[in-house]
Amino acid sequence: MGKNEGGFLLGTYPTIADLQIFFESTDEILMKRTFDDYPRIKRWFEKMNEIKEVKSIMDEWTSTALKFAEILSKWRINN
Repeated sequence: MGKNEGGFLLGTYPTIADLQIFFESTDEILMKRTFDDYPRIKRWFEKMNEIKEVKSIMDEWTSTALKFAEILSKWRINN
C-alpha cells in the first residue's frame, strides 16, 4: 500500500496477496479489534470487502465464526 495509489497491495486490482492477507486478518473481528488506528489498512480492508465474492465468503465466515466463538465461550465456562 505504501506509495501505491491503486488501493490494493500491488496495484489497481486485487491479487492473491490481497486475498491471503485479507482472510488472515479477519480473525481480528473475532477478537473485537478494528483497524481504526490504521486508516490505510482500514480503507484497503473495506475495499476488499466491497468485492462481491469476497463479501459473500466473509459474510458466511463471520456467521460461522461468531457461532463457533459463542460455543467456545460456553464450553470454557462449563469446563
